[in-house]
Amino acid sequence: MAAGGNVLLAPLYLRLLNPQDFGLWSKFMLMLQLAQVPMGWGLMAAVSRLIAEAEAPERQARLLGAAVTMATVLNGVLLVLTLALWAWPTQAPSRWPGADWALLLPAVLGAALLVYPAILLGKLVADGAAVRHRSLSLVGFALQLTILLAAAALGYRSAGGAVAAMVVALGCFAMFAAIQLRRAAAWHTERTDLRALLAFGLPIVVYTLAGQATDFAIRYCLSRQVTTAEFGAFSAGLIYASVVAMLCSAVNLAWMPLFYRHAHHWYAQGTYRAFVDLFIAATAGVAALMVVFAPELLALYAGGRVILSTSTAALLTIAAWLNSAVWMAVSNPLFEQKRTRTVLLLALAAALPSMALGFMLIRDHGGRGAAGALLANALLLATLARWVAGRLRLPGPSLVPSATALGLLLLVASPWCQQRMAALHGVTGVLYKLLAVLSIFAVLATITLRDGLKAFKTIESSHSR
Repeated sequence: MAAGGNVLLAPLYLRLLNPQDFGLWSKFMLMLQLAQVPMGWGLMAAVSRLIAEAEAPERQARLLGAAVTMATVLNGVLLVLTLALWAWPTQAPSRWPGADWALLLPAVLGAALLVYPAILLGKLVADGAAVRHRSLSLVGFALQLTILLAAAALGYRSAGGAVAAMVVALGCFAMFAAIQLRRAAAWHTERTDLRALLAFGLPIVVYTLAGQATDFAIRYCLSRQVTTAEFGAFSAGLIYASVVAMLCSAVNLAWMPLFYRHAHHWYAQGTYRAFVDLFIAATAGVAALMVVFAPELLALYAGGRVILSTSTAALLTIAAWLNSAVWMAVSNPLFEQKRTRTVLLLALAAALPSMALGFMLIRDHGGRGAAGALLANALLLATLARWVAGRLRLPGPSLVPSATALGLLLLVASPWCQQRMAALHGVTGVLYKLLAVLSIFAVLATITLRDGLKAFKTIESSHSR
């Protein structure tokens, strides 16, 4: 809900809030996303994997009950500790300005509420219930939209009003998910169920924190170096770029149960490699569209309320593509082989130099430097993961399609292309840009389409059986 809803609702937030308030809202979302990782306990991934492997309905029901119980108890403890820290009689630490410190408690509360939809989502992924999975996302979006509009109608058009509306919406969403879980869960849980969830979920938490460490650190550093309004503009660019990541995530969630069941067969046939090559090429085409038409799409998306350079938006979009499409293609076999520790080490190896680079670039170039650091981190992570997968003899994407897609994206994002596209105006400019995007699609389709369609048919036949 927090990710998908923000992409769709960001234009509304940008029009309801002034740039300063949108910057504060962006800081709240940064805290919420950070708190969501440890307070999610890796339960979405753990539930989806363990339920998919559990054949007995009784075992599946016990796992759901154990997940809800564990999340409620552990997050309840964390909420109490956060409340004690938040209400401490001394002043907030000097590094936390008063307005930022006030956002801590609602962010932690929101993260605690989000765990229940995450557990339900894990169950739906394991069941392969694509329609119900999408319906759950629509329920979360509808709740957030309705409560935000109600708050705006009542005059609460500030960062505080937006934060309060989000927490209320998350509370309603959590209640809806809890009702669904109560019907499906069994409450006579066993210690083995709790141990299984923690054994799978805790490494996911560590991996996610390590994988997102660069993102969190760079965004926090940027928030300390630029004005709140400038940080809000950069956050709007991140939301814009996350459209690519959402597309990749939707595909990955939809086919994960099939992938785990047929992984070794698809490896041997070459189905996996052909499919991810097509997937990388298709999503690269979408990313190219977003890069080429960034000025028009950003103007439409933000309504002129934020000022963000198209080069920054382009770098963020390419980083999002690398971190989702290419990384997914390389990391899925590692997860399937249960090499979570390897993934963690890869994330740490990419994070440390990227953070050091980010701090230097932000100091000299602000938001554009932050975007460049995120791109460098994504590229380093994908490169290291591909090398490790090769050493382990695990399948991954072919080098030519991935390198071609990356080269074309960097070309259209280059200052040379950006300057020439900026000089294009009117219908003629739109036609030239469309021709550039279609040319990229054509090149990538030539490389991947034939084998990719065969792989898609194989996957589709596996789903029908």
